[in-house]
Amino acid sequence: MKNKRSLWILIPLVLVLWGYIIFRVVDYRKGLSTQPISKLNSDPKLTELKGQDHFNQELLLDYPDPYGRPGVLEGRNRASAQRGIQHGKKGDNLPEKIVWPQLSYLGRVKGTGKTIYLIELNGRQLNFTEGENTSGIKLINGDIDRVLLEYKGEKSEFKR
Repeated sequence: MKNKRSLWILIPLVLVLWGYIIFRVVDYRKGLSTQPISKLNSDPKLTELKGQDHFNQELLLDYPDPYGRPGVLEGRNRASAQRGIQHGKKGDNLPEKIVWPQLSYLGRVKGTGKTIYLIELNGRQLNFTEGENTSGIKLINGDIDRVLLEYKGEKSEFKR
């Protein structure tokens, strides 16, 4: 009997709450503008700007650096000149970029006592063990997901 009393109280409360929510949504939708977008964009300032060419204007970059102290860069250049540091051309004294052959790590096979790593080199499948040097490529170490290889003194990690 007590359950029926609570239902008689809860059902009207739920209906009133949902009615209030629906009223708020409908009232909000009435307040939205029904004007087309073209009328909203008819601001005279915007039409004035449309006639100007915005892409061919110069950037004005003659403002002071907001984060740095004035004269910091000039002081650094003077200090390096006093120490005798010479700034060379771009690319001077850079090590030559080593071009690696096409490699991919296929996986490993663990046997009794030694592990063999399967590596594809220029379309050929090779078997490596740790420390082995084949075709100028040395396998330094590896695990199930990656191997560390050395080629012409440069080390690189390859993932499966």
